[in-house]
Amino acid sequence: MNTESELVKFNPYRCRAVGLTEVEARCLNYVRLHTPLEARIQQSFPKVSENLERMGLIERIDGMWHLTEAGKSKLRVLLEGK
Repeated sequence: MNTESELVKFNPYRCRAVGLTEVEARCLNYVRLHTPLEARIQQSFPKVSENLERMGLIERIDGMWHLTEAGKSKLRVLLEGK
């Protein structure tokens, strides 16, 4: 599976197993690939980024979004199954 594309189709069962929706999983992958500015992620994933921030999976640093260790761990399970 090509994990360097934002068009990754996430397994809905894995998403539920880690407590995320497929849209939240896509948002995490987007943050991993692009490290977007706040305005860009609000345009692409309105409200989803706020939910992920509340869950502690992404964080804002100097106006840019980054994955936390918890977010990296969940994304690893979603992409690799490990």
